[in-house]
Amino acid sequence: MTTIGETIGGKYRLERLLGDGGMGAVFAAENLNTGRRVAAAHLDAHTRVKAFVKNDHLGLSIPYRFQEGEEGHQYMPDFLVVVDAEDGQETKLILEVKGYRHNQVMAKHQAARKWVDVVNREGAWGRWAFDVAWDPKDVPKIVERVAK
Repeated sequence: MTTIGETIGGKYRLERLLGDGGMGAVFAAENLNTGRRVAAAHLDAHTRVKAFVKNDHLGLSIPYRFQEGEEGHQYMPDFLVVVDAEDGQETKLILEVKGYRHNQVMAKHQAARKWVDVVNREGAWGRWAFDVAWDPKDVPKIVERVAK
């Protein structure tokens, strides 16, 4: 059984339980090598975040092409976040956490921005946003920006 304060993989110290269910438990954690909290911990601590989920087995994928002439790929963003915006409405944030940049990553992000633009123009599914945290410590600033 996993407990608060336990170190996982010699790298992550568990801070608190975020939730549990049939597939296991989710914890807020700190990376002991860097002293940084992982992205989920930043999301959990933010007052503007109403809910968030790791996009694992949810089926949300955005089609994209990396190179002309090749078959399409499916981009699966890291998190879906519901942000309580300052105007009282919710914004659904697609949040990617990446530590590196290369052409294929940038193609995925371009496709996600285009997807969000189309969904927002349609208007039937509420307000959406996309952003990238190149470092998990940027997550609170991104949430604040989306909330405005």
